[in-house]
Amino acid sequence: MRKLLFVGMAAAFASVAFGQELVVNGGFETGDLTGWTEAHTGSFSGVRTSFPHSGQFEAYFGALSQSDAEDFYQDIATTVGTSYHVSFWAFDQDPSATTENLLVTFGSNTVFNGIPQRGTTTTANYAQYSGDFVATSTSTRLEVNGFEQSWYINADDFSVQANAVPEPASMAVLGLGALALIRRRRAKK
Repeated sequence: MRKLLFVGMAAAFASVAFGQELVVNGGFETGDLTGWTEAHTGSFSGVRTSFPHSGQFEAYFGALSQSDAEDFYQDIATTVGTSYHVSFWAFDQDPSATTENLLVTFGSNTVFNGIPQRGTTTTANYAQYSGDFVATSTSTRLEVNGFEQSWYINADDFSVQANAVPEPASMAVLGLGALALIRRRRAKK
């Protein structure tokens, strides 16, 4: 009974501070790269409405070589020692090419480096790519670099959020409840 009471208290009082979205225009819904800084404007690359994962727009990468790849980034305000969840969706329109690449990094960490899941020239086949990384500075760069010689790599819904951390007030209430149960148990002995 006491265990059930404790579990009920924990469920009732434990609130989790979910991280807010830190990427500006991660779904490119402004119709352009607003919020992003273009390090290099690749040929046949940008933002369009052909194959969005959600909303109306997606980024596409059609540069013919790595040296001409589209490259854009955002510097995200982070807290040293805090874990962040980074995710995005992507697919490659060319079902068979081998001369393309999408590289997504968060600070010095690689989120994805390779050929995204294949679709076709007419059908989107998005896959989600993600990772959890601990920030080592107060600003961490989310950078995207891509090229595809034959068709396009499409990417959408970039997201960075701090991983959920229990609020200090909730942890204090849980701690007091646990102490009360322990104390009550000892008093009965």
